[in-house]
Amino acid sequence: MNSRTQAPAGPETAPAGVVSRPDAIAALLRPSSIAVIGATPDPTRVGGMPISFLKAVGYPGEVYPVNSRYSEIQGLPAFRSVGSIGKPIDMALVMVRADLTPGVVRECAAAGVSVAVVISGGFAETGPAGRALQEELAAIARTSGIRICGPNCAGVMSVPGRLAATFGSHLAGDQRLVEGNISIISQSGAVGAYIFSLARQRGIGLQHWVTTGNEADLDLSEIAGALAAEPATRVIALYIEQIRDAQRLAAACEIGQRTRTAFVALLAGRTEAATQSLQSHTAAMLGDRAVASAALREYGVATVDSMEGLLKTSAALAADRPPRGRRVGLVSISGAAGVLMVDRCTERGLEVPSTPPALQAELKELLPYAGTSNPLDVTGNISNSPDLFREFVDRVLAEQTIDVVVCFLGHVVLSPSVGPRFVAELIELSAAHQKPIWLVAMDDPEHIVSSRTLEHGMALLEDPTGAIDALALAVHLQDWFDAVDLPQIWDRRRDKPSSPPPSEVPTGRTGVLDELEAQKLLVRAGIAFPVQTFVAVDGEIDGAIKDLQEPFVLKIVAEGLAHKSAVGGVELDVTRETIKRKFRRLIARVAQSVPTATIRGVLVQEQHAGTPVIIGTRIDPTFGPAIRVGEGGVDAEDHRTGAVALVPVDDTRAREMFRELRDRGVLARARPDQLDGLATAVVGLSRVAWETRGSVASLEVNPLLLNERGATAVDALVELTSDGKEKGD
Repeated sequence: MNSRTQAPAGPETAPAGVVSRPDAIAALLRPSSIAVIGATPDPTRVGGMPISFLKAVGYPGEVYPVNSRYSEIQGLPAFRSVGSIGKPIDMALVMVRADLTPGVVRECAAAGVSVAVVISGGFAETGPAGRALQEELAAIARTSGIRICGPNCAGVMSVPGRLAATFGSHLAGDQRLVEGNISIISQSGAVGAYIFSLARQRGIGLQHWVTTGNEADLDLSEIAGALAAEPATRVIALYIEQIRDAQRLAAACEIGQRTRTAFVALLAGRTEAATQSLQSHTAAMLGDRAVASAALREYGVATVDSMEGLLKTSAALAADRPPRGRRVGLVSISGAAGVLMVDRCTERGLEVPSTPPALQAELKELLPYAGTSNPLDVTGNISNSPDLFREFVDRVLAEQTIDVVVCFLGHVVLSPSVGPRFVAELIELSAAHQKPIWLVAMDDPEHIVSSRTLEHGMALLEDPTGAIDALALAVHLQDWFDAVDLPQIWDRRRDKPSSPPPSEVPTGRTGVLDELEAQKLLVRAGIAFPVQTFVAVDGEIDGAIKDLQEPFVLKIVAEGLAHKSAVGGVELDVTRETIKRKFRRLIARVAQSVPTATIRGVLVQEQHAGTPVIIGTRIDPTFGPAIRVGEGGVDAEDHRTGAVALVPVDDTRAREMFRELRDRGVLARARPDQLDGLATAVVGLSRVAWETRGSVASLEVNPLLLNERGATAVDALVELTSDGKEKGD
């Protein structure tokens, strides 16, 4: 085993939910022997590339080509089958036709191979026949003990182990492996290869590179958990198309929090799975992508929206000196760039403290032409006074109100007269003050700037706003690493739901509860409703409403009506003089619109006004119950205004959601007491959603009105599950 790594956490140290086989993961990342099944003599073909690459990178282990048509392949003795090798094999690289692959993997299992990396395609990505073959592979893994990476993957590389069990153009013309502290796991071979090539081109070093393909057995989450336990990996960059096991990903991130290993993810793809059957607005708005994004955030994963962002952010987070606070000093050769960065800091929750007057006076004495407020503008003329640049930055770093300095030098670093000097001085100053400096500058064609900054653990980014985005993620991650003692989502989800479900949940039924039934469950969540009374179809109205203040709202009470207003089941601005007429008209209108409806009567509520908010939950097929808070009423379907979280949430997480909403212009005028009421409703609804996740598909309040009373719910919707199965827990 390489001296810079240690074995991944085993079952005795892994959190609940991790199924870990250290021997298989070690065989995947550090195999001492590899059988290449389907090997060919031509090093330019897929079957020949892995042997050629393994030789080129100096792989120290044994390589056994397997192909019955040859006695020798690329100078190595060839074998008819993996069983005929007669020696223990850690890894089998499988490159045969899809229909032959299950038989080959069975042979590998019988021969004692630890892990099979199946590069072959033609499985679930091709349709039903391929899906059946993939399911056969998964069954072999379950019953035999062999682990499978793939199928339809691009293989595995490990830089310290000089392992290149892969194929493709990313190594065909250049077999250099640059070592560093970033590991990449990609569900796409092509994307993974492109990111690897970009990293090498820019001198960004890697530890491990794993592509998981269709994930018949080993998945991204299990491998991430193993890498997070390795000291040599500081950042894990993930390209994700689908999260198959939410518990396993949460467990991997829990390891990452303990070891202070940063996870950065590019989440791709959208799906409408499991939303069409739900009736609530929330179901349509809580798309799988929104829930997955929220889950990654709660697991402490920094998310980006491009491959460039994935690589640049990972490299920045791998710097040796992470930020230990959110107070930023901005030093720039351009006033315009400084303005861009200070705006972005504000948008991303970073602080830009004003420069103290005494320090401003000192800086003005040094550089009379400099702008000395924060952002600090040394202008391009600093090239004419290079001796003063070091002292200027030195005094900014010494300021106690500054935690991190972002220095925009742009193209100045390309100047042969001052560029190398400025970079060297920033590296020295960061080390002297033990504070991070993030350099925003161009890289030169020979990558001298990036190689120097990488060598000394300094973050280098080329775009000013992108740099601030990455810095904000770094600050968020440090906060998350330090919050080990706070209840994370996996802690809040360790309890089991009530069994049997609460008495407010009808048994043996499916579909939508009527308004009164829904309210009983939501009252359990601590949600308040207006003063109201129920009047049966043939009930007496005057006596029922004598203690209510007008105007009133009339709502039909009938089982199975998801949206009462859509069938004419709501009357607004009702007075005592008009209530009887509108009562009868309401019942007649609904009976005509929905002849099959069983109408119980009408709910009469005092009519309230206020700022409408929607809060609602639904069951995500991967992550279980999730909650959304956003603008209610007619704007409820605007996805951009919503904040999403996994349930159950606590008061802290609820108020984080409110801050997200305020950033988007929602809740900007809400009073503290209104936010207190909203937090109570959100926390309570999330708790009930978690407790009833085996029987309730969605819960929704739309709108919840924020007004002088605090927060009052005026409409409720509860949909029961059709199968009673728990999901995502």
